[in-house]
Amino acid sequence: MAALLRRQMARGLDDTAEMFVRLTARMYNRAREALDAHRARHAVETDALVALLRETVLACQNQYVERGVRFAAVESLLLPDIDDVLAKCAAHAALAGNNYLHRIHPARAAAVSG
Repeated sequence: MAALLRRQMARGLDDTAEMFVRLTARMYNRAREALDAHRARHAVETDALVALLRETVLACQNQYVERGVRFAAVESLLLPDIDDVLAKCAAHAALAGNNYLHRIHPARAAAVSG
């Protein structure tokens, strides 16, 4: 009888661990999908930031132009929308490196289990 009880407890623990692994995997997959969807929605914005970086580097690269002229060119590229550019850079940096783990939080975990 004790062996049967022990076997049933072990099976119950195994089932619980398996459910936890599946729940965790589902949460990670949904977070990864949310990151991919976010990137797809913001691809144009990211491309614009890269284009702005390229133009800025090109403005700095010309060694035959005086330093003040190059600086003025960089200013003309960045200053008109400096706050917007900084906000977009910060938003992009927060998700750099496939960082989707911050998209997992208790409310989403509850939604996954339901």
